[in-house]
Amino acid sequence: MLKIAITRILTPIKIGRGEDYVDSMTLYRALMNIMIKLGHEDAAKDLFLNGGITLSSLLPILNMKSKRILFLRVPPIRPSCNDRRLEKEVKNAKYLDYELMIGRELNLTGGLRVTDCNKKDGTISVKVQDMHATVINGFIISNENYNAVKDSEIEKLLREPRHEVRYRNVIDRVTNAAVPFTTSTVMPMTEMAILMQIRKEDFENT
Repeated sequence: MLKIAITRILTPIKIGRGEDYVDSMTLYRALMNIMIKLGHEDAAKDLFLNGGITLSSLLPILNMKSKRILFLRVPPIRPSCNDRRLEKEVKNAKYLDYELMIGRELNLTGGLRVTDCNKKDGTISVKVQDMHATVINGFIISNENYNAVKDSEIEKLLREPRHEVRYRNVIDRVTNAAVPFTTSTVMPMTEMAILMQIRKEDFENT
């Protein structure tokens, strides 16, 4: 059974060095710790260690009045543009509109095929396989959804950073010098989503 949880992060989350998002293992550990602290250690072990639940990484989601737009981590991209600079920008996209994948079998052999690249007003119009889409600030969003949010507060969210990555040096108290190791944290600026695949019997017992 596939469920989606909408969450707002209130404090920074520690992430791996060089990463800029919260992966599924970090979420597993956080949820296990919460359940154990609440006294549900046996249920946590059964749910998480015996395959009762599968989690996605932390995913961006945009809230509109009539719908929500969910973005998934984008698979490797195989761009084919007339401009190498556009190809690089498209290839660096990190999130893909979920609606570009609904009911379609994407051929990912060699990477997600993106063609017909044209840049205007800070966005790139493309075709993802045979579907028209727009690339904006690392997001690939369907044209239907982009037109629905264009010139709105939601479009501003697409153009602005979705999270803040913070790096903190560890200070040696004896020498008062920075230790050559850093702690990285990420602080999402808006609501985020988690996809959860739960065994039916586990869902009914929760």
